[in-house]
Amino acid sequence: MTREITGNHGLRLVRFIVISGWWIVLLTGDAITQNDLYFSEYIEGSGNNKSLEIHNPTSSAIGLTGNYSLEFYNNGNPSPSFTIPLVGSITGGDVFVVSHGSAVGSIIAVTDQTFTGIANYNGDDAIVLK
Repeated sequence: MTREITGNHGLRLVRFIVISGWWIVLLTGDAITQNDLYFSEYIEGSGNNKSLEIHNPTSSAIGLTGNYSLEFYNNGNPSPSFTIPLVGSITGGDVFVVSHGSAVGSIIAVTDQTFTGIANYNGDDAIVLK
């Protein structure tokens, strides 16, 4: 069975597709101008090959230190399992990558901040950029 729902859900036009019981969420375009950071990509590879990419869609640099953190809610836990304070800044239009420090070299080469706890998430965990 395939079912589609399309509409303006918050800041993005979102298209939800259900295929054989799986929800697939597609971000299809800006509904309004985006003016804050958002997750633009993630890697959930084997072992320590885990990474999160955060995008700054504005034209100005955004300071992360003391202003932003990542909260991980493992296995449906209503309280954060752990928090990663972000350090540094993101230039306007650029990305900031957080990865496990023991990830493969190709991931580390594009990483801005490492944190060993990032290896503790998988597809059933919620991650909040706060």
